[in-house]
This record gives sequence, C-alpha cells and structure tokens, in this order.
Amino acid sequence: NPDFHHFGQTAFLPPGRYKLEGYLRTAAITGAEGLRLRVAGFQNASIFAETEALTGTNGWTPLSVTFDTPAGSPLVEIQLVRRHALRIDNQLTGRVWLDSVSLTPVR
Repeated sequence: NPDFHHFGQTAFLPPGRYKLEGYLRTAAITGAEGLRLRVAGFQNASIFAETEALTGTNGWTPLSVTFDTPAGSPLVEIQLVRRHALRIDNQLTGRVWLDSVSLTPVR
C-alpha cells in the first residue's frame, strides 16, 4: 500500500498564482488510490495542490490544478504521486504514461 511520491521535478516559484497541467494515460491501474499530479513545498512538504486521480484504463487525460505559492516557499516539487490508501492494496498493478507537464503563472 505505497505512498509513492518519489518522481518529481524541483522548481523555483516566486509567490503568486500558478497552473499545473499535464497529461496522464493509464492501463489497468488497480487499487483504491490512483495516480495524480501534485505540487508540494520542497523543504516543508506542505501540499499546495493536487489533481484528481486516475485509476483503471484511460486514454490521454488532461489534468490541471491552479494553486497559490505562499511567501517563504520559493522551492516547490512537482510530483507524480499515489497516496496511501485507507484500504490495504498490496497487489497493485498497471502502467502509467506522463506527457507535456507545464507550470505557468496565472495573471
């Protein structure tokens, strides 16, 4: 029942509003929790925003979320994650593809 958040990219963001966008494709993802994109503080691990999660089989699906970065948190990590599930999922299977991830300021 892993809490997976070990795949990401660090970015410097001045305080402001941003939009995270990306495309996920999934094949036979099992378990109570799916895969999603997340923006978290780099040093304090605060979660600023997450997209909805995908499970099962999905064609290329656009995911996006708008969030604010607070003052004092200039480094963020953009991550592909799977949250720890309340139900024990010890037989996870499936594949995921990630494409065209972008982070842009919202004016």
